[in-house]
Amino acid sequence: MNKLKFGIKLFLSYIIFTLILILSIAVVHLYFSKEQQTQQFLKEAKLQSGEKKEKFDAHIKMKKDALLAVSQNEQFLDFTFKAKENYFVDLLFLTLMEANKDYMQMRYIDKNGLELLRFERDKESQKIKKTPNLQDKAQRDYFQEVLKMGQNEVFISNINLNVEHEKVEIPHKSVIRFATPIYRNEKFMGILIINVFMDAFLQNLISSTLYDISLVNEEGYFIKHHKQELAWTKANIKDEAREKKHLLQPLFVGEHKVDMLLVENEATLQKTKSYNNKMIGVILLFAVIMALLFTVIFTKALKNIFDLVALQAQRLDTLLQSQSKLAELGEMVANIAHQWRQPLTRVSLILQNLKAFKAKEKMSDEVFNDSMQNALSQIEFMSNTVDNFRDFYKNDTNKVEFFIEDALQSVLNIIGEPIRHSNIKLSINSSQKTTLLANKNEFSQVLLNLIVNAKDAIKERAVQEGKIDINIREENGTIIIEVCDNALGIEDELKEKIFDPYFSTKRDKGTGIGLYLAKTIIEDKMGGKLSVDNSQEGAVFTIKL
Repeated sequence: MNKLKFGIKLFLSYIIFTLILILSIAVVHLYFSKEQQTQQFLKEAKLQSGEKKEKFDAHIKMKKDALLAVSQNEQFLDFTFKAKENYFVDLLFLTLMEANKDYMQMRYIDKNGLELLRFERDKESQKIKKTPNLQDKAQRDYFQEVLKMGQNEVFISNINLNVEHEKVEIPHKSVIRFATPIYRNEKFMGILIINVFMDAFLQNLISSTLYDISLVNEEGYFIKHHKQELAWTKANIKDEAREKKHLLQPLFVGEHKVDMLLVENEATLQKTKSYNNKMIGVILLFAVIMALLFTVIFTKALKNIFDLVALQAQRLDTLLQSQSKLAELGEMVANIAHQWRQPLTRVSLILQNLKAFKAKEKMSDEVFNDSMQNALSQIEFMSNTVDNFRDFYKNDTNKVEFFIEDALQSVLNIIGEPIRHSNIKLSINSSQKTTLLANKNEFSQVLLNLIVNAKDAIKERAVQEGKIDINIREENGTIIIEVCDNALGIEDELKEKIFDPYFSTKRDKGTGIGLYLAKTIIEDKMGGKLSVDNSQEGAVFTIKL
């Protein structure tokens, strides 16, 4: 009767578990599918935005190069010197404007700010004409800016609306102004200036079948919008993107920044949702079929599991008792226990996690492989530690170039978790990555010793808010690494002895090998200096290389 009741409960439990599993699979799929789609969006959006940025930069450079080419033309320079009408210069201006349909105006303004030559397009016919209505531009901002520039420097304005007679032209026209000072024999003669229509180019720039693209200037206005009626209106990027995937790509017009906003368009969004719904349907159908199949197959076989579990539990207790006795043999490796304690703990945690995943039937290939890789890295580190002790006095020529921050991270991968469990705050202060040519394993061993030493000092002195600060910087070609703690420091009489072999301040815990090994590696093998001093809060171990 008990077995029958157990079988019924087991069957119902399996059904409930299966339903939960199905729901979990759907949720996990949605999460990872969304994450994958986000990564795919960012990858493709960065690729397209990068291409558009190159196109934008090339367009600006082309206009800038054309301006400089005219400024260096001998006929034009002769015109600026004589200030007389020149047929060849007129022809030059006319030809350039014919070849570049986006040129709105080309002008030459003398050193006093007076227009001497001006070609422009007629608003109605778009024909190019030389206008006799020349104006004084001495007080205009762009003229004053170009006055300050040197030869071959180029002034590039922001993208603005075209203004005629002090009023914004309707319909709106986006314009950029390019200008450069003209010098002859190092004497300032005037400025050459070209006004360029940008609407057609910008419209082509934001065209896309995958994204809704808009351009936003520094003042927060849309220069271009995928909905034309919103151009030159106040922009709100949060409202524009809402919950859609989006990317901001900065573009630069001279010293001015324009943000290109790429937002996933509605067609792409609907296609993604449709794909997700189909995938969820297939997964749920497959999960239901497999759940029913496994329920029928395994329910009968699991009727005797209760007795089996009880028996295995008893055997496990016996095994654990035996293992606890064997653990005492660890004292035989006291000289390397200081280095092995943390990686052994990490491996133990990995095995416990694997056991938990197995017990809950959540073991996947990805979880298993990640855990195995992590465990192997700990074992490799332990193996390298043994090799370091064995080969300590041998010449090691295996030097590689590596980032100090990477070596530090490999150490934190081993002891970071115990530090966090001890409620110790560890911070790394480094303005930029610093490279070092040395034996990476030995250098990592030094960092490990110093950090573990700081952690143990904090725990031994029961510091309430323990912290370890690691500072990395470079001064006058010297790399300086500081490991600082707030464990109240080291007594003056102990400072000179602290690097001696077999000297330890940790009572029964220490072996006195760690700091001795660290100093020998830094000074004998790496030609550096390892020293210790006290700050107001605690000890400061300093490495100089």
